[in-house]
Amino acid sequence: MKRKSKSADEFAGQSKQSAEEFDRLCTLVQLQAQEIEALKAEISILSRKGGHILPPNPAILPQNAR
Repeated sequence: MKRKSKSADEFAGQSKQSAEEFDRLCTLVQLQAQEIEALKAEISILSRKGGHILPPNPAILPQNAR
């Protein structure tokens, strides 16, 4: 019985870790989607005749804090 309990605890820990990883990846995907939209807008502006170059918006660029 003790062995099953240990396996269940290990599985629960892995499940929690998987959920945290899933949340982290969802956040990353959302940041990348925002960056894609910003790049699309910049391409649209630059595609026009006489388009002005805008500096990147630091509010939407991902921060690598590792």
